[in-house]
Amino acid sequence: MKWPMTPDEALKINKEELKWLLMGYEVRTKSKFKPIEVRNSF
Repeated sequence: MKWPMTPDEALKINKEELKWLLMGYEVRTKSKFKPIEVRNSF
C-alpha cells in the first residue's frame, strides 16, 4: 500500500474507510435486534 501523494487521494481513502466502518457498524447494530446470516454472503 502506497502513501497517498495528494490530499484528494487521502480524503478519498478516508471516505472509503469511513463508509466501510459505517457499514460494519450498521450490520452490528442490526444484528442486535434481529439475527442475520452474514457468513454465506461473503
